[in-house]
Amino acid sequence: MASGSRHEGDVARACGVVAVDVGNTVTSVGVFATGAQAHDDPVLRWDLSTPRSLTAD
Repeated sequence: MASGSRHEGDVARACGVVAVDVGNTVTSVGVFATGAQAHDDPVLRWDLSTPRSLTAD
């Protein structure tokens, strides 16, 4: 990507740590910023749920 590109900042912001929390009915995926922009809250978060009737326990 050329310097000064329109998307250069987007690529820099996209770098981070991905965390996955798997539970019986809810799976959460979070992306956390690293470096100078790091903080305790995820930058992006997705929650996936499964109806209780479909879980084994």
